[in-house]
Amino acid sequence: PKEKKAGRGIEGMDVEHVRSLSMFQHGGQKLLDHLVKFTLLRVLDLEGCEDLTDNHMRYICKLYLLKFLSLKGTNISKVPPQVDKLEHLQTFDLRDTNVIGLSEAVKRLYKLERIQTTQTWKAEFMWRLPRGIRKMKALREVGFAVLGNDIQVAQEVSELEQIQELSVYVETEYPGSDVVVKEFAKSLGKLYSLRRLIIGAIDMDKEALNFLHQLPTPPRLLRYLMIAGGMINKGLPTWVGSLTYLVHFNMSWAYLVRDQLFGVLYELPSLKTI
Repeated sequence: PKEKKAGRGIEGMDVEHVRSLSMFQHGGQKLLDHLVKFTLLRVLDLEGCEDLTDNHMRYICKLYLLKFLSLKGTNISKVPPQVDKLEHLQTFDLRDTNVIGLSEAVKRLYKLERIQTTQTWKAEFMWRLPRGIRKMKALREVGFAVLGNDIQVAQEVSELEQIQELSVYVETEYPGSDVVVKEFAKSLGKLYSLRRLIIGAIDMDKEALNFLHQLPTPPRLLRYLMIAGGMINKGLPTWVGSLTYLVHFNMSWAYLVRDQLFGVLYELPSLKTI
């Protein structure tokens, strides 16, 4: 950027026309304190920036033209509700942060295409799918998220028509959760654009993912499928054998015996890795 006056550092720099900014190292505290001056910023990549604090989020939420925001690997612990002011945001990366209980304001980011949170067994670090998610029509990638004990949310997932990558963990320890996951299974069957699916369970219930047998029709274009959680007695869902485009299959924490796994997978013509 062009300096207005020599020797004044960031205070003397003309940053109003900067469109993209990346920071990865220490020593950026002063620049972070002046983020609000980057009024035309479209891309802000702060991955691994250890100087970033929760206080800086108030400046970031005023960068109204942002389309890409990566906070991956930073020490932030909260996202303020003012994040919904970033109405042009398309990519939001929160992986490997300390954010707990992501603000529901995120559901008002109607142009958001990709949202990524930390992959962990702790539900509080993942995005809890909110009521109103059906309005986020631009979503193409969600990872990682939690489906709580909310039948309305389970049904709304079916309206994410553009979704191509979905990573969701279910909670099955609550009364009535069997009805919720049954509706979720129906929704999965309607996601015709889905290419990558990771489905897991927060708790260690050996039957937590048995509901996958209830999918009326699977997402036919799946190329990657991971099942991470309890699935006992019934074996692998038979619909897996109809996924002719499936290339990668991954399974963990399941309880299968004899040919319950390969008895289904051997039918897949495109499968390369297990």
